Amino acid sequence: MNFKRLLFYLIINVVVSSVTILLVLNIWDRSHRSETAELEPVSMLPTVIASAVPPTNTPSPRPTLAVRPYEVGPGETLSEIAMVFGVSIDQLLEINNLDNPDDLRAGMTLQIPIQGSIAPENNDTSQDDAPVESESMPTATPPPQPESNIIKILTIVGINDLATEHLQIQSLSPEALSLEGWRLETNDGQVYYFPKITLFEHGAVDLYTRAGINSVVALYWGRSTPIFQSGDRAVIYDAEGDVQAIYSIP
Repeated sequence: MNFKRLLFYLIINVVVSSVTILLVLNIWDRSHRSETAELEPVSMLPTVIASAVPPTNTPSPRPTLAVRPYEVGPGETLSEIAMVFGVSIDQLLEINNLDNPDDLRAGMTLQIPIQGSIAPENNDTSQDDAPVESESMPTATPPPQPESNIIKILTIVGINDLATEHLQIQSLSPEALSLEGWRLETNDGQVYYFPKITLFEHGAVDLYTRAGINSVVALYWGRSTPIFQSGDRAVIYDAEGDVQAIYSIP
């Protein structure tokens, strides 16, 4: 009787132990799975995919010519101004936004390009102070600013008449002005060199085309035929070759 009771308790103990072990294993398995799930890395797919954009060809900026202002005088034409400054009529039209050369009028201010010069660009780089090697290129000497404030050709009288044809020239300087070494040129290349003569304060002198004897108020070119016609131009240069006065015959 005692043996059967002992066997019964032993069986019950084995069953309880097995159930306990199964419960413990089940609980451990569940907790292990939750921890593993928490530790698993989460992979995030990118939401934006960058696409390569092919570079575009950006045109290089055109160099800008340096310019100077010039006030148009009475009777001057665009072709005459272009000839004096050594530029083309098309350049003057483009730079000054003119459609017709006949739109020119006295008192208008034109922008005249300076030949052989380019306006500096405002580039903010770290190599501004670095020496730059430049090729040796010949550059044209820019023509000087005409129509100074020291002398003026008032008019040309007696056009195409040798007996009366002459220029009236007046000094605008409040001081004595020596014309020695100065010259007058026509648009067809004829040149007159002034003798040793001085114009005093606001003084004037007439330059005749014909021959004669020079005086303090009259000079003579010594030509046998008239020089000027309608549309011609006369330019006075000083001893340094700078333009001092321009007159265009209407």
